[in-house]
Amino acid sequence: MNNILKSVVTLGVCGFLVIAGCEKKRMEDNRSEEIATESNEAKFDGDSKEAADFVLEAAKANLSEVKLGQLGREKAKDAELKSYADMMVEHHKTMFNETSDFAVKKGISIPDSVSVADINGYNSLKNEKTGRDFDKKFARTMVDEHEKAVSMFESQLNDAKDSTVKEFARKALPQLRTHLEQAKTLQTKLDKTEDNKKK
Repeated sequence: MNNILKSVVTLGVCGFLVIAGCEKKRMEDNRSEEIATESNEAKFDGDSKEAADFVLEAAKANLSEVKLGQLGREKAKDAELKSYADMMVEHHKTMFNETSDFAVKKGISIPDSVSVADINGYNSLKNEKTGRDFDKKFARTMVDEHEKAVSMFESQLNDAKDSTVKEFARKALPQLRTHLEQAKTLQTKLDKTEDNKKK
């Protein structure tokens, strides 16, 4: 009985440590963004502050896509979708590095991590059972997130006062648009597969 009690206590302590560790990591990830935001607020105002906000959001978007891609790579069943998830990880790591290089040139601070709790749809996807439902939800998330990214970069291309920010957005847009079209194609394919199975 004592051994059982010890086991229960040990499991409880381990569980608490895991939860505490996860919460600590989330706080560190959130702090990374907070520090970057505070640094930019101290350095920039007006149009330059708008540029800094955009670059910070671009960095966050790339970090988020890497995390989502890693989840898709782990859980997707559809071979094309798994390949797409692989591509998301690799492409958005590269795009984050390019964003980081641009930020350094402009003196803009960006986060180096992002909390999964702050990534749109991440926890819902993580909790979804592996299979057709996950694949459809992942494809839909990729469409949603890339529509937001394309819109954000197009806005900067059209409205940014800083010519270097415009050029940064112009260079990134073709790949983001390609990602979006590929995600839409996968979403349509998965929806058709579902419709065919219902017939």
